Amino acid sequence: MADQPSWKAPKTEDVRTMKTRLAYQDQDTHMTLREGLAEYLASNPDLIDTGTASSREMASYFANHDASHVVFGTTTHIDDELVQDIWTLLAIDIKYRRYVGDLVKAKEGLEVAQALPFWGTVKAFFHLVWVMPRLFVRSRRMNRKWPWSGWEVYLDRPLADTRKEFSIRVLSGR
Repeated sequence: MADQPSWKAPKTEDVRTMKTRLAYQDQDTHMTLREGLAEYLASNPDLIDTGTASSREMASYFANHDASHVVFGTTTHIDDELVQDIWTLLAIDIKYRRYVGDLVKAKEGLEVAQALPFWGTVKAFFHLVWVMPRLFVRSRRMNRKWPWSGWEVYLDRPLADTRKEFSIRVLSGR
């Protein structure tokens, strides 16, 4: 489990400054999902190691969440976290009750909630309202939903090919 990706809400000061666009966010990147995950994790040094997650289920939850960040080209900036949550609900094969329920039942859910800056979250909700129509259209244009689990078969394929296979178009210019 220690080699699986992990997630932790960035510290408040990181949330305000994390705007650098990374290579995995490029729609046509030739990076593999594995390489994209490595870049994502390297750019987020404060992520919780899945080996220290409160349960095996939470370790899996965060690995799945991290993979979806990379495939959909989002960061852990508060704006992108909300965008990724909507991507998850619209374009990934997991039910709302499981996605949200699993997180709020775990101690990591409280950590995530406590790390959210109030005004940053308010601003992020306005951003979400702005991009919601694009998320809805892009998720409807996908030819099938991204798998919440079982995505490991895509680890060594270029992200551009995987995105093409699922008809995923990342948001750009944020």
